[in-house]
Amino acid sequence: HAQVTDRSSYMPQRVEYCPGDVISDLLMFAQESLVDNGRLAFLLPVMLSQLCLGGERGTFVKMRFTETSRDPRLLDEQRYRDFLPQMDGLEYLHGSLQILSGGVGRILITM
Repeated sequence: HAQVTDRSSYMPQRVEYCPGDVISDLLMFAQESLVDNGRLAFLLPVMLSQLCLGGERGTFVKMRFTETSRDPRLLDEQRYRDFLPQMDGLEYLHGSLQILSGGVGRILITM
């Protein structure tokens, strides 16, 4: 690495990092680093239409839900598992969906 001499004008290097790769790398790091019976918790952004329609990540259908929606398709934890890569040594424990605005949400995943 080059030494930074003028921090006021320094711009860090920008590297594109696919969200799917971030999750895979996080799970690999956790698999290697967690102690036995350790827990990993993280937020996973999702398009609500993908949860409802069972679409693949990257597909987009505009759907609107309120923050208090009780749609059973959104509350089915099995659908959350479909968005996670499988990793030996890590077991899915819980998932909790928070509905945000604009047809997006985030799932709090505990493994």
